[in-house]
Amino acid sequence: MKKWLLATRPWSFTASVIPLTLGAALAWASDAAHAGLFLLTLLGGVAVQTGTNMLNTYGDYRSGVDTEASAHGESPILLGLISPEAMRRGGLIALCVAFAVGIVLGFACGWPILAFGLVGIAGGYGYTSGFWPYKYHACGPIMVFLLMGPLMALPAYYIQGGSLDWRPFLASLPIACLVTSIMHANDIRDIAHDREAGITTLAMLLGRRKALYLYAALCVGAYGVLLLLAAFGVLPLSGLLPFVLAPGLWRTLRTLGTRPLPESELVSLDGVSARHHFLFGLLLIAGILLPRGLELAQGLIRGIFA
Repeated sequence: MKKWLLATRPWSFTASVIPLTLGAALAWASDAAHAGLFLLTLLGGVAVQTGTNMLNTYGDYRSGVDTEASAHGESPILLGLISPEAMRRGGLIALCVAFAVGIVLGFACGWPILAFGLVGIAGGYGYTSGFWPYKYHACGPIMVFLLMGPLMALPAYYIQGGSLDWRPFLASLPIACLVTSIMHANDIRDIAHDREAGITTLAMLLGRRKALYLYAALCVGAYGVLLLLAAFGVLPLSGLLPFVLAPGLWRTLRTLGTRPLPESELVSLDGVSARHHFLFGLLLIAGILLPRGLELAQGLIRGIFA
């Protein structure tokens, strides 16, 4: 159980849970809530990410991307805990679970959910598998931006509210920027190892310095987009709660701007990015739900004193 839990990379599940909860929260704020369907949505989304994580571990091992020097002790295959073929089978099983959940949600909510699910499964499989694994051709950040941003928030909103809307698409853009920053930080750390393995990443094409500029643009861009969404009424003003994290981000970016860059900061950058994404998402979700919560509280108080 422990070795398979390690293989799923459970610490990374926030990358799917946050956009799914964000999409659902936008529907909840409009008084549309279906707890059972939401739990199924989370199960399907986490299953897609689990399958992607396992197939990524297998693909990186097979392609030579993961070695004892580059995997930082995180690969169950290199640690001898799980065989490569077992890892591959585990990833495919997880994607099959996601497909089964998608069928259930499709019958319950409509065919668009099955379509979204198939896109997500295909995207997860094609990350490091198939005839053209896009991670190895510098397309990883673009696909992650779409798959773990709008293409998770939109179906989660549809499942709760029963319709498609521009709001979850737009509201997911800051989250998409930050989840992309996690992957990009990982690619920056691994530039030298990826070059030796013969693959191509966007960070490698840009070089370390320009890649760090892109990382900063993704992080700062998340706050800029959030400000615009609040200014144009797409999100309530309480949706600006994530700005309490801005000072911490500024300190991180200042450290990255030092010359020479401390290697320890570069190695830990993906973990810092993941925590930032998680906290930003939690605060954004709380900000979206706050007006509705206050409205319900006021109604409860009036009922008590009526």
